[in-house]
Amino acid sequence: MCAIAGIISKARYANFISDCGRMLKFLRHRGPDDQGFFIDEKEGVYLGHNRLSIIDLSERGRQPFFNEDKSVVVLVNGEIYNYKSLRSELKARGHVFYSDSDSETVVHAYEEWKEDSINRLRGMFAICIWDLKDKKLILARDSIGIKPLYYLKTDKIFAFASEAKGFLGLNEGFWKPQINTSALEMLLAFPFIFEGEATLLSGVNKVPAGALLIYKGDGSLTLKKYWQLGFNAKRHDLGFKETSRQLEERLTEAVRLHLQSDVKLGVLLSGGLDSSLISALSAKVSRQPISTFTVGNQHLWDERPYAQKVAKHILSAHTSIEVNPQEVTDKIEELAWFYDDLSTLDPGIITTYLISEKIKQFGIKVLLVGEGGDEVFGGYSWYGLSQLPFKFMPMLVRDWIYYYAISRRLPGAAFFKQAMLMHRLIQGSTEKDIFRQIAGFEIKYQLPNHYLMKVDKGTMAHSLEARVPYLDRDIVEFAYNLPAEFKLRSRWFSMRSANEKLILRDVATRYLPAEVAYRKKRGFSLSIPQVLRSNTDKIKDYVLSKDSISREAFPLKRLEQLFDFKETMYSPFDKEKEYLLWKLFLIEAWRKKYILSNQYQYA
Repeated sequence: MCAIAGIISKARYANFISDCGRMLKFLRHRGPDDQGFFIDEKEGVYLGHNRLSIIDLSERGRQPFFNEDKSVVVLVNGEIYNYKSLRSELKARGHVFYSDSDSETVVHAYEEWKEDSINRLRGMFAICIWDLKDKKLILARDSIGIKPLYYLKTDKIFAFASEAKGFLGLNEGFWKPQINTSALEMLLAFPFIFEGEATLLSGVNKVPAGALLIYKGDGSLTLKKYWQLGFNAKRHDLGFKETSRQLEERLTEAVRLHLQSDVKLGVLLSGGLDSSLISALSAKVSRQPISTFTVGNQHLWDERPYAQKVAKHILSAHTSIEVNPQEVTDKIEELAWFYDDLSTLDPGIITTYLISEKIKQFGIKVLLVGEGGDEVFGGYSWYGLSQLPFKFMPMLVRDWIYYYAISRRLPGAAFFKQAMLMHRLIQGSTEKDIFRQIAGFEIKYQLPNHYLMKVDKGTMAHSLEARVPYLDRDIVEFAYNLPAEFKLRSRWFSMRSANEKLILRDVATRYLPAEVAYRKKRGFSLSIPQVLRSNTDKIKDYVLSKDSISREAFPLKRLEQLFDFKETMYSPFDKEKEYLLWKLFLIEAWRKKYILSNQYQYA
């Protein structure tokens, strides 16, 4: 895992080299092991790379990589899991490799297959390719959007970076951080910014998942999708038993590929179905005992006892870690800095950061996680909208229920505006099945803009590479094409029974105790009411300040009412207040660090 950054410009400015260097300084946490550059001042091209050494730790693994005649330059952030098979194929076609790095495969693949090469890569990645002959820059993001990639285009420069904070290294004459007000409006009404390529920073955009962005010397930009999630009715016509067997084979192979590493590796084990199965499959295919880590706090839903049972069952070297919620406010400015463009306001952004900080102390450099299992196999309760009694409701009403479930926002003007935006995206799918519509929305929009950003930025803040086997493209395509009855156990919706992820639970019964394989989803997160109540004074300073964004967005009286806490916050009205106050707190902390401060930090 690494950081990539670059500038292309013909502007008369003598310090682009130093600007590129400063961009990488802001991204040093993503790659503290080494650094490399490609500079072509004649063409106005300045490219840089920070390295986190994972495969081929030698000097030969240093980037940028070049093809044999040095007409193609490549920078890679991520892992190419099928690099060994691609390497063999490319060698047979006459390509000469300099290193054993998986990333070098990309430059030779591009030389052989041009832009089509990206679709051959099996992995998680953000890639920069500079084609000297055609004088064009290609940015590519992996199919699911596991790795982030941002770009900025003005009338003077084109720049890109693995994190938006990289653009702070640019001279203020080229870009200065300002808030994107339309994105802010969406973020106040939703847990993440789901529309288009927008970010909370004006002028900064995301390269979409599964897309290429091509920049040419004339200043033109072209966006091309190289992969689309789609349903093939003929793809899976096997029975449940055989499909379960095939899924087991595919998951085992995905885990085997994700375990490739020349450094110390661990598995994050929560005690729930997803991470427990990844841990069990890792123990099955690994040549040595695996290390598992569980994190919890003194909370009703602390899952560490279940994780301990799984660790004992699979014979892993297990470590249990406790996170103190007080650390949230103690480190809020530090956390706001590492959460970059604040794509997501999920409370998990905090726990992921704190978890990674502690796991890193054990010498772990690569961590397998269970992220994505719920989106791919239908693990959330709202997938029950495809069951009775919801099945007979109009699609619009079901979409509104789904919007409330994930936004915790009660009906009102803002509710209906954002709910309709989301409804149009969901209904824009060619799928008629609401189960697959929701899965499509979550894989295309929620994962790359929300949960995967939480995982990437929280782990990379501590130079820790997180890998997500459930989001291997082969697994995603296979699962998406399965009928809903292979994923939902019953025709009727239930909040109590573990009806979701039926086929994944079937696979898990071969590796895990039944009490783990059929546990209802809980999930680990902070107790938000506890955090808010124990830090009321500090939160008031942020939210009620005269120059706050909160005061611009809401009347003072409404903001003051948000602090009317109850011992428990279970009603819809309380949940809406709780979540809104939490979001305002994070946004204000982020604004203080990113927008108002001129004192930025290098990692």
